[in-house]
Amino acid sequence: MELVKSARAEPGRWIDRLGVVASTACLVHCLATPLVVASLPLVAGERFEGTLSAVLVALASLSAGLSWLAGDRRPLVPYVLGLAALALRLRLARGEGDPLDTLLVLAAASGMIVTHVLGLRAARCRSAASACEAPARPD
Repeated sequence: MELVKSARAEPGRWIDRLGVVASTACLVHCLATPLVVASLPLVAGERFEGTLSAVLVALASLSAGLSWLAGDRRPLVPYVLGLAALALRLRLARGEGDPLDTLLVLAAASGMIVTHVLGLRAARCRSAASACEAPARPD
């Protein structure tokens, strides 16, 4: 348990930094795919998207779980919303080019990005308590 708390309190948490980069890459990929499908079929392939989605969900799951174990529940909300968007996409969307598919992908990627950003902020606050205190109001 102490190992989990110390891993969550490190200011340079690699899991959240990697998660932000990976989720942002997913967001950019999903926005750019309709424009480059003809020229980059590898990036537009279902196998690539499925693998990327699985990696992003795994990173966000690890980050949200570490946050929860460290007592910080804030990253759980965007994480759950991101997972819900992915589940709705699998159930309702009709594939590439469907506006609902694009909207749900953007919501899912955004939820995962916010999960990691909140995890990074919480870790920074725990490592340097004064960095997150509210500034004193002038009287």
